[in-house]
Amino acid sequence: YLRDFSMRALRTVLLLGFAVLFGALGWFLWFAMTPLSLPSSPLDFSINVGSSLRSASRQMVAAGIPMPESASNVLGRISGRSTRIKAGGYEATQGDTPWELLRKITQGEYQLAEVVLIEGWTFAQMRAALDQPPGVRHDTRGLSDAQIMAKLGEPAVPAEGRFFPDTYYFANGEPDLHILARAHRAMQRQLALAWQARGESPLWVV
Repeated sequence: YLRDFSMRALRTVLLLGFAVLFGALGWFLWFAMTPLSLPSSPLDFSINVGSSLRSASRQMVAAGIPMPESASNVLGRISGRSTRIKAGGYEATQGDTPWELLRKITQGEYQLAEVVLIEGWTFAQMRAALDQPPGVRHDTRGLSDAQIMAKLGEPAVPAEGRFFPDTYYFANGEPDLHILARAHRAMQRQLALAWQARGESPLWVV
């Protein structure tokens, strides 16, 4: 009798366990695929550089996206995307689901802003232009031109004429030093091509 009772109890416990498990999976499937009711559409939000999944969830909720942080975190871990968060400025539209938002912030479907460096500008003017966009992280603020060049690997080289004038696109939270590094590399490429066309090699090209 005790053995039969134990077997029935075990089966009951197992059935309850499976019921809870399938219920939880069903809820998460419903949560992941149910369109969110946004307060406005489109709704812009930003994910900062270096954000974890938990931090990204908090930033989305703070921007007005009605989504439980804990459920969003679990969804990210279950999907295996919790370590793929990409910083940037994003846009949520009416009808987006939590799964679609997770896909956006892990595949980097962000909106890019731009800054234009004009030909003929001094380095001071370029730095001033980089100070204007609110999405740029101003890591070089307070640094001298020489300190910036040192960070770019050329401590003894003057800054003037070392940055290629062009339109540079950046994600929200990108450091201004990254943009300057891109402009610096672009100028090095242009100078190398110019010297190559003359059949010579500049001293700074290795």
